[in-house]
Amino acid sequence: MTTVAYKDGIVAYDSMITNGDSISSLKFDKHRTDKEGNHYFLAGVVSDYEKFINRESNVDCSAIVVYKNGEVKEIHCTEEGDYFEMIPSNQYSIGTGELVAMGAMDAGCSAKKALKIAKSRDIYTGGKIRTFKVDME
Repeated sequence: MTTVAYKDGIVAYDSMITNGDSISSLKFDKHRTDKEGNHYFLAGVVSDYEKFINRESNVDCSAIVVYKNGEVKEIHCTEEGDYFEMIPSNQYSIGTGELVAMGAMDAGCSAKKALKIAKSRDIYTGGKIRTFKVDME
């Protein structure tokens, strides 16, 4: 799967994709932009990314979304196909390494450092750590 973390205006995300227990890529970009200019940092089944952005049902994805106005939200799709947004806060984390990343951020780490820690503890988080700076208007 993956780990995506947000804190203090920075989104950090890994670049590893797995297929079962095998690594498919260490260089995959999990960042997508929709036609309105909103940024999606996705965790879940890669083939569901576009379906998630289009709010189709029956997808296995979550995302940290940076809207073009600078608002940041965590969005999930339920097993029933409903989408829900988490109440905005100053930090989020999604994916298989989310608990490790949240613990690291709770202890004072940046989003990027939290990803480094999650990468060291979660076998489904790896590759290059990329960052995105949120343009807070």
